[in-house]
Amino acid sequence: MYLEGSVKKYLDDVSAKVPAPGGGSVAAASGALGCGLLLMVVNYTLGKEKYKKYEADVFMMKESLDQLKDKFSRLIDEDVAAYSSLSDAFKTKDEKNIQNALKEAAKVPMEICQSSYTALNIAEDLTKKGNTNLITDVAIGAILLDGAFYSGKLNVDINLAQIKDTDFRNRIDNSMMKLEVDLKDKKERILKTVEMILKKGD
Repeated sequence: MYLEGSVKKYLDDVSAKVPAPGGGSVAAASGALGCGLLLMVVNYTLGKEKYKKYEADVFMMKESLDQLKDKFSRLIDEDVAAYSSLSDAFKTKDEKNIQNALKEAAKVPMEICQSSYTALNIAEDLTKKGNTNLITDVAIGAILLDGAFYSGKLNVDINLAQIKDTDFRNRIDNSMMKLEVDLKDKKERILKTVEMILKKGD
């Protein structure tokens, strides 16, 4: 689908009067771009004598970010497919089908949120161990991942609002709340650290 196509085609379709790709797919794309920026910092850190003591840690970051970038990239298309399945379920007017489809549709944005949180953990570590010449790219990557998280959360919420299974809703709500509380502090710490590094450079 879109992953193998052109960026222009994707942007044109996002802009068009069509239901998908929509916010969920764009959230995944934002996450992939955020991971891409963090990977650039990692690649400019590995092999540098100045950061040799962090080499093993940074290499592990690279492996994790490669996997996360691939996951986000896959979710760009999976969100489009989930929306299509949900739309088909609503057409059947079968409540059981609709409820199952809503739960399935909530899974993609949940993965986006969880992956964004994981990548932000790496971004925070990278502010301490990454090449400071690219510290603004760490910040921009973190901002994109923060945006991916909250975009994903909105899509989780819109699906949960229609799901009648209270246990399912509460379980997801509690999980998302824990991630969100920690994520807010994490992003602020990243940006403050970046600001401090930039000031030292003056």
